[in-house]
Amino acid sequence: MNTDKFWFLNLPDPSKSILEDLLIQSHTIEELESDRLWVDTLHRGELDIAAHNYGKYGTTISDDLVYRINNLYSNFFGVEVKSVLGKIKNVVGRSSITPPHCDRMRHVAINYVIDTGGPDVYTCIYNESRTNPDMTSAENIYHKDVTLDFKIKIPANKWHCYNVQQYHSVENVTDTRLIFSLFLANNPTWQQFQKTYKHLQILDKSG
Repeated sequence: MNTDKFWFLNLPDPSKSILEDLLIQSHTIEELESDRLWVDTLHRGELDIAAHNYGKYGTTISDDLVYRINNLYSNFFGVEVKSVLGKIKNVVGRSSITPPHCDRMRHVAINYVIDTGGPDVYTCIYNESRTNPDMTSAENIYHKDVTLDFKIKIPANKWHCYNVQQYHSVENVTDTRLIFSLFLANNPTWQQFQKTYKHLQILDKSG
């Protein structure tokens, strides 16, 4: 694992009541078949594409839950904290992938995996970065146009973070992967995050 590009974080787990409410809300997240088919076309039908819904179409967390999450985590970052749910689901019956992309709106993913989506799911980080500075939309790329830097199997119930303006993917999804994410109001770049929140880094992922 490249600790310059991926950190585990020393943050408390969500409370039992927060996790229960997140799981209830996760059942309302739709699988977006039109989006999945668009990605399938981009990759020329060469990959088994997972359904992916993250940060839109009903995945924004209720105001009450946002308030409780902000109360739990904002002091660790010194800024207001928003939150969102993401779902990656295998809908093709074979090991599937969310192909290489850069996220919209945020520089850094601060994630907590609730369900891994399978026993051998890996997050892959590539050497290439976003080319369009407009972050209002995600940026996608043909999977053969990126080179792998490293990949990591992220366990459930571990806070972690990485630069999502670096191309990344999720592979070997065999079930449903559910992710809870924090968004910082100041939206720091990865370099700013590393400098400001170095004290939250865990060097040993078992920690």
